[in-house]
Amino acid sequence: MCFVLFANIILGKSIQKEVGEPPVKEPAHFPGGDSACMKWIRENIKYPEACLKEGVEGRVVVGFTVDTDGSFKDAIAHISTDARLEAEVWRLVVAMPAWIPAKWKGMNTPSHVCIPVTFRLPGNAVQPEDTIFNVDFVEAKFQNTSKIRCSNWINAHLKDSKVCRLRGLSGEVKVSVVVGNDGNVVETKVIKSPDANLTQEVLRLLNEMPRFKPATVDGVPARDRFELSVNYTNNIPKKIVDFTAVDLSNIDFEVQEASFPGDNTGYISWLKQNYDAPECCLDNDDDGVAVVKVVIEKNGLLSNAKVEFSSEPCFVEDTWQYLEKMPVWEPAKINGTPIDSYVYLILPFTKSVNTLIPPDFYYRMSSFTQPEFPGGQEAFHKWVKKNLNYPEKCRKEGITGTVIVKFFVDKDGSVSGSKIVSGRAYDSRYREASYDAFAGEALRLVTFMPKWSPAKIGSMPVKKEVSWPINFGIKVIDEDTGHYELLQK
Repeated sequence: MCFVLFANIILGKSIQKEVGEPPVKEPAHFPGGDSACMKWIRENIKYPEACLKEGVEGRVVVGFTVDTDGSFKDAIAHISTDARLEAEVWRLVVAMPAWIPAKWKGMNTPSHVCIPVTFRLPGNAVQPEDTIFNVDFVEAKFQNTSKIRCSNWINAHLKDSKVCRLRGLSGEVKVSVVVGNDGNVVETKVIKSPDANLTQEVLRLLNEMPRFKPATVDGVPARDRFELSVNYTNNIPKKIVDFTAVDLSNIDFEVQEASFPGDNTGYISWLKQNYDAPECCLDNDDDGVAVVKVVIEKNGLLSNAKVEFSSEPCFVEDTWQYLEKMPVWEPAKINGTPIDSYVYLILPFTKSVNTLIPPDFYYRMSSFTQPEFPGGQEAFHKWVKKNLNYPEKCRKEGITGTVIVKFFVDKDGSVSGSKIVSGRAYDSRYREASYDAFAGEALRLVTFMPKWSPAKIGSMPVKKEVSWPINFGIKVIDEDTGHYELLQK
């Protein structure tokens, strides 16, 4: 069975980056020009076998940007009547040689190109070399202006985002966006982002934003793809007062610290109403606290929070969920004028809401004390030196090494949850076996450590994770007898 393809090609259609920007003077083109492009398509295109058997005809209009080096990007099927026909056109585009980029004022510039291909069965064909006509392509628009201007709308709404304000997020997010023929965003792909939370906010707003005016091809609504860049800068207050570092008794003007609605009593009441126990509390009976340093802005909104301490890693995400739910605060004031100030919040985590810690612990940060081995760091090294059993093979071979072990010091000072996080054996011959031996001995040591002095917030003991290196070093005293001395630093 013979067939003829009807391939219509429009070259050199440029995307105007800004409203009113003049079109490129030298359009992008296939090496050798339009006739060479037509010839290349005729020689390389294949009518999909399944479409031939089913008698499927149709039109596919693909578009892409010819970049300054002649490569393609932002490819999109503007119009496609059949996925199999579209796949064949994409096969062609991928196989095409690089194009000659468009020029504007002597400089290479990106330019949008449309390639329409009409698939006709035998008897309905038109010779492609007899007719080449333009495709009237109009890109999607946002609120009657350039589609890339939607970044301004997103930036404006990011300023109202609790997530961005609380986490102090800033940076550039690049996203490939596809606008469907109904004007809705139908596909997004993140190209670049400094933070997953900022990415989620940008994608959320893309799905919530007003409809675009869809692109058209010859007056017919069509899909369009473009690369969107959102540069968001979080506005951090320049002057933030930290009352926790100031002796208020010596100040001769009227000072009012930031407060939760209803003060401490209102705070603990709000916590009980909004409390949702983390899974680690339910599964393991773990409880503890997280301490957050947060800015209470002069309008009472919370911003630029930082988790200063968390007795369990699993509490951190729940801390952010707490903060996002919080109401507007009463801001700090000096002589009646609202100011930006820091507040330290203590967020409790426990299996039951009825065991929340007393309200006088909740805000204004008390002193924080790190956990400590009985007698301090020097006593720790002496205890290790006394109780460490140097792996025999490593001792004989003179192999040394370091292992870093993590463990929790619980509220009662007991040690639990030990694990090796890193380390190495300084010997190329038996490195893996020696490291395993050192790691096993380090974990053995931790299991029978004496109780530590627990971490404390004020006078309240809290669970805290500790990371500590255990060094395996030996100094030979007598080579004949094999006597040696352990070194601990």
